[in-house]
Amino acid sequence: MDFSKHIKPLAGETDWPVWKRKICDLLDYHDAALDVIDEKFRKPVPLSNSANESEIKLHRESCDRFRKANSYAKSMITSSVSDDVYQKIMDTDSAYEAWEALKVLFEASSKDQVFKICTDFF
Repeated sequence: MDFSKHIKPLAGETDWPVWKRKICDLLDYHDAALDVIDEKFRKPVPLSNSANESEIKLHRESCDRFRKANSYAKSMITSSVSDDVYQKIMDTDSAYEAWEALKVLFEASSKDQVFKICTDFF
């Protein structure tokens, strides 16, 4: 079942806090997808030529698990943003990169928050 269709597409900064929480909840459902966007689960480094058969098997399993988690996370993210937002993240190679790009776009830094508070005040 496609759960992302139940999430309102991210269109701007005001949507970000709720959208982010919903996406994190959705990604938590799939094995390692949440770890991919937090970069707790990274793409495995290539093996050396001297790797034995069991190391090769474990490496393949790890690569496959990463590929699935990354693909799931990136597809959930990209399918639940507006076309305008998608254009800003479409050149990213991984779910982590897409997530970080969205954070830069929509998560206000403390400087931004202070500036907004000051402009609202005056």
